[in-house]
Amino acid sequence: MIFQRDQKKLKRLESTMEMRKCFGTMLLLSLLFISYDIVMEAEAAVCSKPSTYFFGPCVRRSTCRRACSHENYPDGKCSRFLGKCICYKPCTT
Repeated sequence: MIFQRDQKKLKRLESTMEMRKCFGTMLLLSLLFISYDIVMEAEAAVCSKPSTYFFGPCVRRSTCRRACSHENYPDGKCSRFLGKCICYKPCTT
């Protein structure tokens, strides 16, 4: 009799633990998908192009920004690998 009660409690405990694992997994997956969408929206919101006004290797961001402002791009950054000035602005849809 006592053994049967313990078995029932154990089964109930196991099912509760399985439900918690399932809930935790679903919550984690949901958060991953939501964060992925947010990152994709943020990436899609910025347009970039190499500057046509900037010549030579890009070393200082301020000179790159100045060149980009002549092209109606509010921001500019030096690319790390190629040393080019890349202009950035919000994309219009």
